[in-house]
Amino acid sequence: MKVDNFKISNASLKELIITDVPFSFQGSIRRAFPELTCFCGGGQLYGQTVKTYPAVFDLFLISDTLKEIVLNAPKDLPALQTKATFIALKGLLPSVLMRAYLYQDLLNYLGDRTTSDNCALGIIIKVGANLSKFTANGLTFTTKTAKPVCFQEDNSVIHLDLTGTHMVGMTAVFIGLKKLKYYSVENTGITKLSSTFLQHYPSLEVIKLSKLNIGDFVKSSDEQFFGSCPTLTDIYLDDCNITNIPKTTFSRSTNLQRLDVSKNYLRTFYFDLKNCTRLNILNFSRNDIESITQKRTSHLTQLAL
Repeated sequence: MKVDNFKISNASLKELIITDVPFSFQGSIRRAFPELTCFCGGGQLYGQTVKTYPAVFDLFLISDTLKEIVLNAPKDLPALQTKATFIALKGLLPSVLMRAYLYQDLLNYLGDRTTSDNCALGIIIKVGANLSKFTANGLTFTTKTAKPVCFQEDNSVIHLDLTGTHMVGMTAVFIGLKKLKYYSVENTGITKLSSTFLQHYPSLEVIKLSKLNIGDFVKSSDEQFFGSCPTLTDIYLDDCNITNIPKTTFSRSTNLQRLDVSKNYLRTFYFDLKNCTRLNILNFSRNDIESITQKRTSHLTQLAL
């Protein structure tokens, strides 16, 4: 689909929604709709190739009017196979450059980026000045990297939602998102997190780790993991195969208001919440709780008062 076919003369289009069509755009969405603030694209992703990636990259990275971008895949797509062939994420950039000759602005942008061997793409990414919300649901990344994706820190991103996107070969660490308040990696296939994962988000309020197989990680964690991000108000750990939560896990989460540990395999309520004086909602539903100690009951009573 060529974007220029949808260009509207003498109009100031603010929102563009393209769904239920092959996810394959060619041409500059940014130039066709120079005042666009919200772009929503969705449909079959199998038609997407390195020939068509630049259309979205050009909009996401360069537009200074765009505030929100949403990329969706149908929910009935088959799951990513565990034996899928993964390519190095750093190798994606050269592939895109080979086909980006129609996007001179994008080529200039990439040429101006600061390089870094510590970043997944080999560069530090700069996004549009007004971009604040990015959503990618149900996509499949067949790239792999153990390095973080790096962003230039003068960005306005506060909302990052990767729910349902398969990231089996990738790290979930994005460096440079200092204003980020909401981050979801729910149901992404991630099985482990680094101990410093949350330290990169000094403004984060909501973290959704739902539907991840991280029970062993949680069992071995301590107060440093969630405590390294004291701004957290909402923590979602539902359906994570958790059998045990260490006593001090939330002892430094003083701003915590909502804690969801439902749909797990907890048998006891052992962890300490006495410092979580702002806690409003504690969801233990669909666990196998057999007993709660008098000490924990007293702590909950104190919180309620």
